[in-house]
Amino acid sequence: MTMRSNARDFPLPPLHPLALALAAALGVLLAGMNARAADSAPGAELPAPGADAAPGDEIDTATFDPNLLKQRGFDPQLAEYLKRAPRFTPGTHQVDLVVNGLRRGKTLATFDNAGKLCFNLAFAEVAGLKPPAMPPGATCTSVENAYPMAVAELQPEIGGISLVVPMDAVKPESRATPGYARGGTGGLLNYEVFGSSTQFNDLNSDHLIANTEVGLNAGNWVFRSAQSYSDSNGVSQFERRHTYAERALMRARSLLQVGDVTMDNAVLAGALVTGVQLKPETGLAPGVRGVIEGIAQTQARVDVRQSGALIYSAVVPPGPFQLGNLQLIDRVSAVDVTVTEADGSERRFSVPAASLDSVATAAPTGYTATIGRVRDQSNTMQAEPWVASASGTWAAGKTGTYSAGAMGAQGYASVGVGAQKRWDDWGTYLSGQVAYANASRREEKGTQVNLAVQQRLSQAVSLNASALKRTEGFRDLLESTQEGEFSAGRTDTTWSVGTSFASRELGTLGASYSRTSTYDDIEYARGTLSWGKQIRGVSLSASAEWDLDDVGEQNDDALYFTVTVPLGSSSRRASAGYNRRAERDRYSVRYEDSPTDTFRYRLNAERDTQYGDTDMRADVSMLPRYTQLDLGYSHGSDGDNTKSYGLRGGAVLHRDGVTFSPYPIDDSFGILKLGSVPGVKVQTPAGPVWTDWSGQAVVPQLQPYRMNAIELITKTLPRNINVANARHELEVGRGSVQHIAFDVMRARRVLLLAKMLDGSPVPSGATVIDGRNKLVTMVSDGGEIFMTNDPAGEAFGIHLPEGGECILEFKLPATPDPDAYYETINATCRPGSLKKELAIGQVSQVTVAP
Repeated sequence: MTMRSNARDFPLPPLHPLALALAAALGVLLAGMNARAADSAPGAELPAPGADAAPGDEIDTATFDPNLLKQRGFDPQLAEYLKRAPRFTPGTHQVDLVVNGLRRGKTLATFDNAGKLCFNLAFAEVAGLKPPAMPPGATCTSVENAYPMAVAELQPEIGGISLVVPMDAVKPESRATPGYARGGTGGLLNYEVFGSSTQFNDLNSDHLIANTEVGLNAGNWVFRSAQSYSDSNGVSQFERRHTYAERALMRARSLLQVGDVTMDNAVLAGALVTGVQLKPETGLAPGVRGVIEGIAQTQARVDVRQSGALIYSAVVPPGPFQLGNLQLIDRVSAVDVTVTEADGSERRFSVPAASLDSVATAAPTGYTATIGRVRDQSNTMQAEPWVASASGTWAAGKTGTYSAGAMGAQGYASVGVGAQKRWDDWGTYLSGQVAYANASRREEKGTQVNLAVQQRLSQAVSLNASALKRTEGFRDLLESTQEGEFSAGRTDTTWSVGTSFASRELGTLGASYSRTSTYDDIEYARGTLSWGKQIRGVSLSASAEWDLDDVGEQNDDALYFTVTVPLGSSSRRASAGYNRRAERDRYSVRYEDSPTDTFRYRLNAERDTQYGDTDMRADVSMLPRYTQLDLGYSHGSDGDNTKSYGLRGGAVLHRDGVTFSPYPIDDSFGILKLGSVPGVKVQTPAGPVWTDWSGQAVVPQLQPYRMNAIELITKTLPRNINVANARHELEVGRGSVQHIAFDVMRARRVLLLAKMLDGSPVPSGATVIDGRNKLVTMVSDGGEIFMTNDPAGEAFGIHLPEGGECILEFKLPATPDPDAYYETINATCRPGSLKKELAIGQVSQVTVAP
């Protein structure tokens, strides 16, 4: 394994002896190969393998010319130590396994005394191979005996094994299914708390949101329970968001869910139900996700709901915001957005689900089946009926799918069909669904049509549009359960259009328009426009939104323009902006900086020209290694002030204790162990984390069925720490809890200035061996010997290039200097017999000074 250390900017010896040895060995190897080619001419006798070679090792050895080594100033004994190829040490090692080019993840492999792979039944199972033929009474065998014509490439330098086996040796179900690390047990807690307190005109307005999620991963099952608590000026609300268990069924490429689940149907509007669901594993194909844009007047809370369920909640700063990576319940139901400003005022708008999904890829193919009881989260249902739902999605060529679905409940039934298709040559994407519903309990029936299209006109310009049309008698499942009449306020038609443009000269431009009409002739309309461009490092951006209807008396039209200028570094910048809403003009300036990757602050001043008010605001965001903390304070010229705070993160209970994370814990996660070294920074897929007092840290997110890299930032390691490998790569299944151990070695690096008894330096090119007759390093110019491992208590000898040998004697301080990368020590090479003195253990010249 390659050694990695945190060398930082510390000085090193003029020439590392090991580098010298490797360079010399390469040159000698080439020369030796030429010599062997000449010696193997007709009539020449090939040299016999070394007497100490293990059986079957001949193909892994190289022969060097001792005379050539001696001529170049190297100890001829070097040939004996360099003749063998790299190999695994005997015993069990964790390795990365590849079978016929397909990654099978990490597994344990056993190697014999010669470093050969010992193939057994457990290893064959992980590799996805049929059980090998085993000799009678044997627990393992070689790869060649297990599967004729099989080849194993061992890669000890990277901890890997690559197998090439006949296809008839591979299990049929494993040929297209890669292996992922699975299993593990761990409990978790995720938390996020947002709060604000505003004082104005002798009045107080207090808001609090607390979201928590507790969970357990065990036996590849994922158990989760999420809750939400809010308090607005003394009016509190508690909402159980979901409680469920799920498990990925790998061979079926499906996900089994039990509990509070979001009913998934490829063509019909879903709902939250308590029951059982089987659906395609979205980790193996992308699901339905969307993006919502808007503008906040102050630091505001944004709540996103679909079908009455809260699917997203966040606090956003003043100005334009974009909410991405939203997990939608379905492609049909409108998404309702509520923006609650710091003073308690609210703005609401709806976004058609089809417009969010217009650029999405086709849904995962496969079957979905759900049975359960509908949950009443809005407290408006007349009944909570049992419901059964089923749908299927099938591939139509490489760029399309078609779907069909049905749903039945007490007094309700619906069916639907849909299709999606992408024409890459034309730059066209089209999707559509048609549904029919019969709400027999209400004696109503009707049809709904949903269409979406995206057209790329050029590399710079694209258009998108969506539309939804319902007949008056159409009811989705949730509407069929509610009380009262529904003609008033019910959606008749929803449609939207949008365009995007991008060019180097003009920047990026986006525009959209959406309109919704109800059966009682109320029209809701909204338009948005955004533009951005960068000129010599200066960023210009503008956003606008309009309420284009006559509903309500308040004018909520908004315009936001900003200029951002970098100030010497990528993290330090200043900006100036103009904001207009409800006929009020505001001008602002802002300064922000991130001195470190764990601390950021922002200073903002804003002037309201209508009322002559000036507001000052300061925000601080900190990542104190094991949580995230946001603090804010604003003060107005009229005495109003607002205090805000946010706290979020997670904690994992595992076999070695409790470890905290600055990020929420996902379905698949890991615990890394770095000896007992605290404070080391580690880069993970979720962001940087730091080891705690016990040397442990949480890897909060391991993306299922994808490659995940975990890498130590080696410059944060203590100076006396070496690691065998600073990077791990993992492919995991859903629900996996991985324990990732980095091999840590506390190093004591010593530079010996070795001299002979007459005071002359030990000749360069001499080889240094230990008491086990193993090559340690080589001597460089001036008798310098650089040892990277702690030599205290060891015995060392030297083979001289011109023949002869001597015993190395030196004394080390009792404790190393913690601030020095290496220690410089004088040493003496005393003539003596290495075979007699080192082999029988009578020499231990390395002593510790009192």
